[in-house]
Amino acid sequence: HIVDTVFAMGEDDGIDQNNANVLVERCWIEGFRHEGIAASNGRRIEIRDSVVRGCEQGIEAGYGRPEVHVEHCTVTGNVTGLRFGDSYDWGADGQMNVRYTISQGNIAQDVRNYRRSTMTPKPGGILMDCSLTDNPDLVEGMANSAAEPEGRWRDGCASGPVLEAAQCGATVAGARDLPGCP
Repeated sequence: HIVDTVFAMGEDDGIDQNNANVLVERCWIEGFRHEGIAASNGRRIEIRDSVVRGCEQGIEAGYGRPEVHVEHCTVTGNVTGLRFGDSYDWGADGQMNVRYTISQGNIAQDVRNYRRSTMTPKPGGILMDCSLTDNPDLVEGMANSAAEPEGRWRDGCASGPVLEAAQCGATVAGARDLPGCP
């Protein structure tokens, strides 16, 4: 359980889950050469109320069968925000579930589903709902929105000591207020 922690600037990954059960909560992860959070091999990682920015990939469900759950997070300023797949050509058969999350303002793409081993997306590799993203494939029919973040993200706002000023004071949208979101 990693809580109320800042990870800043590194040559590889901020957090490398590699087949462990992990809960990341109210963390700020920024400035990593590869992934802010890399999940691989298997088991489950949950990322809640956190910010991941300024990395090559913000959050990645990589090789093997990792089960990645992202909720109430802001993923921005990365080359790729959320990624299913890996730079390795090993099989990627896990899944990423994203909810109440902003993945916008990333340099190349906000969301990428691509398995290098098959050179195709994995059907259901990324399931995203009640979130903000510019990816047109994920906006229609899934209660997502491409709207620009505005206002305060009231219901998704982290309240821990690490994120109080950064997350709650920032101007981000209330993803729970999107039509069709419980």
